[in-house]
Amino acid sequence: MPSLAVYLVAQYARYDIKKMEAEVELKKKADEKQKAKEMEAAALLEKEAESTNPELLKVKERLEALEETLKDIVVETKKRPIEDKRKDVADQHQHQEREDANSKSGDNNIPVKNPTIPGGNISTDTEAKG
Repeated sequence: MPSLAVYLVAQYARYDIKKMEAEVELKKKADEKQKAKEMEAAALLEKEAESTNPELLKVKERLEALEETLKDIVVETKKRPIEDKRKDVADQHQHQEREDANSKSGDNNIPVKNPTIPGGNISTDTEAKG
C-alpha cells in the first residue's frame, strides 16, 4: 500500500493540473472577447469610412463586380478546352462512322430490282441506250 505522502503528492498534482487547466480556459475566453471587440471596432471604422466617402463605396462595389466577372471568365476558359476536346473526339467518331457506312454501301452501279417496273430491273441511262 502506498504511503500517505505519495497519496498526498498525487492529490496535490491533480489539484494543480485542474487549476492550470482552468487558467488556460479563462485566458482563451479573454482572448476571444478581445478579438470580438477588435472585430467590432474594425467594422465600425469601416462603416464610418464608407459613410464619409461614398466614392470609395462605389469603387469597392465595382471592384467586387470585376472580381466576380474575372472568376467567371477563368471558370469558362477552363471548361472550354475540356468541351473542345470532347467535341473533337465526337466529331472524329462521327467521321469514322460515316466512312464506315460509305464503305459498307458498296458499288452504286449495281442494278436494283424494282417490282413496280415491268422488267424488274432498274438500269442506268447508258445501259438503256445501248
